[in-house]
Amino acid sequence: MKRLRGSQAWLLTGYIAVIVFIWLIEFLDLPHTLLGAESTTLNLEEAFLETIFIVIIWGFSWSAIRYYEGQWIKATAELQKLAFTDSLTGALSRREFLTKAEKEFLRAQRFDRPFTCGIIDLDAFKSINDNFGHLIGDKVLAAFAQVALNNIRQQDFIGRLGGDEFGIAFVEAEREDAQIIIQRIHEQWDKTNLLSDDGAKLTISFSAGISSIHNKNDELIDCIRRTDKALYEAKQRGKNRIEYV
Repeated sequence: MKRLRGSQAWLLTGYIAVIVFIWLIEFLDLPHTLLGAESTTLNLEEAFLETIFIVIIWGFSWSAIRYYEGQWIKATAELQKLAFTDSLTGALSRREFLTKAEKEFLRAQRFDRPFTCGIIDLDAFKSINDNFGHLIGDKVLAAFAQVALNNIRQQDFIGRLGGDEFGIAFVEAEREDAQIIIQRIHEQWDKTNLLSDDGAKLTISFSAGISSIHNKNDELIDCIRRTDKALYEAKQRGKNRIEYV
């Protein structure tokens, strides 16, 4: 049985108290007893009808509270989703990604487990926006994020760091594991059929940099800096490749 929420529990308690009070009044004849007046005849039918009325009112109140609490919970969940995820791509927001990555990085260090950072950047993405418009650019970003999300492991997570740049946290993964996963993303991305509004096929590659924990004194920011350096090297060496530091 599900636990009652606070408002529901108080509502139920209140109505039970009212029903108990109704029957106490009827059986003990409290008003007349307290006022010192002559007792009246026990009227069970009246008490029963009052109880039925209270139960009906309670039922409507219960339904109303459940409905509005459900709407509130749904609205709260939507707000949390907007705060934690990027609305365009469905990846984590930059802030949420870095927060989760920090927790996993520290956990990996504490238990001497592997952890690898990855940064992926779409090559020449600006040309997509310039030649086909930002709506098509958004379509490309959303499509890439979906491909990436579909090809990472359950424990890994992706965040949009900004523009066409995405971060991937490979939890309990060595550099070689991260390379295999990014290569899988690359293969699936090559198979993705993207078209402009006039039916032209869009071809866009990506470059990636990866880096793992180096030592006990490492911090997440160090790992990210190395990953960003590796990404820069991938761009400098011709793009459409993976580099690591």
